[in-house]
Amino acid sequence: MRNFLFVILAAIVMSAMAVSCGNDGSNGSNKDGDNSAANERGTKASDSSEVLDDSIGIDTTGIETPMDSGFQKSTKKAMLIGVSTYKDKSWESISSGNDIDMLEKTLTKELGFEVVLRTESRATHQGIVNAFVELTNKCNPGDTVLVHFSGHGQQMVDQEGDETDDHLTECFIPYDAYMKCSTDPNGYRGQCHFTDDEMHKYIANLRKKLGKNGFLLVTLDACHSGSLSRESDSENKVMRGTNDYFGYGILKQAKVKPRFVTGDVNYARYVVVSACQPDEINYEVSRNGKNYGSLSFILNEKLLDVKSGKLTIDKLPTAIKGERSYWSEQGQTPYIDNNDENVQ
Repeated sequence: MRNFLFVILAAIVMSAMAVSCGNDGSNGSNKDGDNSAANERGTKASDSSEVLDDSIGIDTTGIETPMDSGFQKSTKKAMLIGVSTYKDKSWESISSGNDIDMLEKTLTKELGFEVVLRTESRATHQGIVNAFVELTNKCNPGDTVLVHFSGHGQQMVDQEGDETDDHLTECFIPYDAYMKCSTDPNGYRGQCHFTDDEMHKYIANLRKKLGKNGFLLVTLDACHSGSLSRESDSENKVMRGTNDYFGYGILKQAKVKPRFVTGDVNYARYVVVSACQPDEINYEVSRNGKNYGSLSFILNEKLLDVKSGKLTIDKLPTAIKGERSYWSEQGQTPYIDNNDENVQ
């Protein structure tokens, strides 16, 4: 089954979702280490966003991304999205709050990043859209940007007609997205699922704003592989994602339509890192009495190495994947793609 990342990297002619979701909330409680003070640090942005040109990502076998030596001089920004406990209690509570608290501290206090934050009840579908708009508005050409998602993922029946391999659309699950599709046409039909098509649009917007001298790293600590068996060999392991296809047998699958591929050399280079391969399960890790997302934890460790000078930001994806003993213990391997033509 095709991975969520490959879809982000493919250029797709976007079609807006027919039904809008609720506005960004501001009064939800946080669990698993994502406290209310962290909630207040996120700020609202405009509800509208200019849709910019689509861009192409090239799937390569390499993972290193040569960057300008001016990282320390560039302005550094980040967007952190995390949901531990969902409005729909069908979703198992996970430890995304711990991920976001840890990463926010490292990025702001150790590396000088300016952070746009959406957690728990503020990480609604509209809240995520607002965060992308806010981040893009704050960015300037040449900036270095990290976008991190921590939460559940799910696949849904393709209604856009652009999924040619498995006819499923990969989604990140915001706070207000439900696990089950309603049989009532007026009920919940995936309006608040954050789809790969939507993700591509906002990433394209951001890359265009960053320009050819900018750099974007997207990290996804979720799991979207619906074909997996979710039964764990350890009762103590917490898994992210679900094997329930949203809308299967209810939503009408769209007919496959042609893909139109466009690109722009003036868009920022980017790397996308996911916590596991398409056929693997993303397990949480336990450290010092707390659970964390597998990718979030090792990402934080490598960011601290950047701070200490042991590692440069351009080598961060390589370093993450290179932690073989860590990933062997997890029983999973990170999936990495990029669009840099210099990658060998």
